[in-house]
Parts: sequence; structure tokens; C-alpha cells
Amino acid sequence: MRFVVTFVICCFSTIIGFAQYDTEALFVITAPNKKLTYKNLQLYPILAKDNFKLKHKHIGVYVGLKQALEEPTVMISENGGEHKVEDALAYLDNALKLWPEVASKTISHALAYPENNKGAKIDSFTVFDDELLHPEVQEKVEYDIVSQHLVLHNKSNDTIFIMAGEIIRGGQYDRIVARDMLIVPKRPAVDLPVFCIEKNRWQYNENGGPQFLQYGGMASIEIRQAVQGAKSQSTIWELVDRMYEKYAYDKTTHAYSDVLLSNNYQKDVEGYFKYLNEAFNEEVNVVGLVVVSGKEVVACDVFANTALFQESYKVLLASYVNEAVIHGSKPTLSATDVETYFQDLLNKKNEQVRVLDSYSTSFAVNGSILHLVNYIVRRSK
Repeated sequence: MRFVVTFVICCFSTIIGFAQYDTEALFVITAPNKKLTYKNLQLYPILAKDNFKLKHKHIGVYVGLKQALEEPTVMISENGGEHKVEDALAYLDNALKLWPEVASKTISHALAYPENNKGAKIDSFTVFDDELLHPEVQEKVEYDIVSQHLVLHNKSNDTIFIMAGEIIRGGQYDRIVARDMLIVPKRPAVDLPVFCIEKNRWQYNENGGPQFLQYGGMASIEIRQAVQGAKSQSTIWELVDRMYEKYAYDKTTHAYSDVLLSNNYQKDVEGYFKYLNEAFNEEVNVVGLVVVSGKEVVACDVFANTALFQESYKVLLASYVNEAVIHGSKPTLSATDVETYFQDLLNKKNEQVRVLDSYSTSFAVNGSILHLVNYIVRRSK
């Protein structure tokens, strides 16, 4: 088998400063609101001032991954993935470290320095060339590459916005998206970076194939952190296992989405969705949320405009609710602490900031931040 490395056109995450998102442009409403509080979860809306709206007025209206899969206007498959050569070489290097007993059987120098291989250029170098890569290494690296990359084709006339943490079902096992992306229409298929979120299955489901036809929802805050922060496959599997243990869900394969659909889990979360799902339908200035459970701010998501927030809110709510039922308690964090958290977060100018033990990142296209996310465990004094 040969995997030829090529470059593709798509929009990738960019970590930049948060200057566009500051307290001169955004503010949080901390006044008590019973309509935004349910059991272990309290939502504090973030509103945009006129200068923020003006700066982001060029941002279009995008279609979410859930809608794109349901219509369907997007095709996602694990067949025929194309990958950047630097990514493939990194995976190869990792494989040689994991399986050193076969490293000597590979022409590692030629792979690490493709310019030494008959003058091949880096943008056209064939990493998985049977003549260069020993079959034992090839098999292991192919598994890694295929696991972490899918092929996505936007067949519609719309631009599709995809968030890190969204789950797609199908293929030889379910996947979770590794980073925010913006997929423009009428372009060649693009590379979709993913992690595995279903252990113990490595085959197509009955009547299934390499395509991903079902939307699996948004992962928990913990798993979103593992995807964007630690970028750890083992941590993701560990967190899924904990869900199975908590809900005593017995199935051969550990698919995160199966737990979400289980009767026991649905009993715990259905009240949250009924109460909060429509909370922001009529809001015209809300662009994000500070999410609180117990004495902690557990997450904060902010978007470039109200349309993008509303498109994303009902997807993200699953992540917030999971936190509330798994780890949460009755919200007791004071309004003052919420305001302090918000001021601390937006007043940071670093590329990646930490507010106590938090992790923040932003997704930007052409210099405009579309999505700012902060995962945090901030304890009141």
C-alpha cells in the first residue's frame, strides 16, 4: 500500500493573542437568573458591545457539523487519507521509538531527510513507499495515520464550522474531532484530524463502511481538554472507561456515544436539556457563556457573533451538562468571583494563557478569532 503525501486547502486553528476579545468589547451578566440555572449548572451570558459587533461584522453565517451530517451535505470517510509530510514523518519517528526492534530494518535516514532520497522534494515525498519502509513499520505507522486522520468533502454551497470535541460515528470505530476547523465549499477534500473515542472495535458495523454518517454529539469538558490540551489518546480512552464504570454500561466496545444514549445517563440529563435547550433562542447580543458548577468555573466559550454562538450552543450544552451530572454540585460561586474570572481571562494577552490551572486557546481565520475556549478549575477563596 502507498500513501502519497500531498497538501490540501482548508482553514486550520491558529493560536493568537486575545486582543480582539477584551473587556472593552465584551462583558458578562452576573445578576442571578433562574432561567439559566438548573440543579448543578449555572450559565452566565457574555454579551458583545457595539465595537465587538463592528469588528466582526464580516463574519458569515456557517453551518454546523451536526446539520451538515443530517442533511447530508458533507462526506467523511477513513478511506484514502492524504497527509502532510511533516505529520507523517512525526508519526514515523514516534513509531520507531515505540517499536525500536524494527527500526534497524528501515532506511530511517532517507525518511528523515527526504532531500537525500534522489532529490525528492518535501511537498511530494512518498513516506509510505514500499521500497523504503519495512513492512513491520509500515503496518504500525499506517494504523496510527489512519486512526488520526479522516477525509472530509464539503459538497454543499455553505461553509461548515466544526468544533474540537465533536463526535462522528461510523467507520471502523467512532472518532472525535481534534481541533476547530472552517471548511469552505466547492474545494477538494480536506484532512480532518481526529482521535479514537471507541475502544475495542476495529471493524465496520453491520451494513456499515468507511463513511461516517451519524453525528455523535459533543464530548465532555474533560475529554475536550484531553483533545485540545494534552492531545492524549490514552487519556481519552481512560475518561470513556470511567463513564462506562459510572453507568455500569456493559458492551464489548467502549463507544462514548453509546453511554450518552443509555437509559441511565438519559435519566440524569434530560431535565437539563428540557430546561436550558431553548434558553438563548431570542437573544441577539449573547456571544458566549461562563459555565459554573459548584464552586468552580468549569468552562468558557466565546464566539465572534451571535449566529455562531447560537449554532454552537445546543451542541456545547451536552458538554456542560455532562460536567454537571458527573462532577458537579449546586452552584455556589459568587457573582464577584465570576466577574473576576472573566476579567482575568480577557485581560491576558499571551498566546496561551493560564488563569490558575486553566488552559485557553483560540481558533482564528484570517486574523479574526471565531472561537475562544477556556477550560478551567477555578476555586473560590
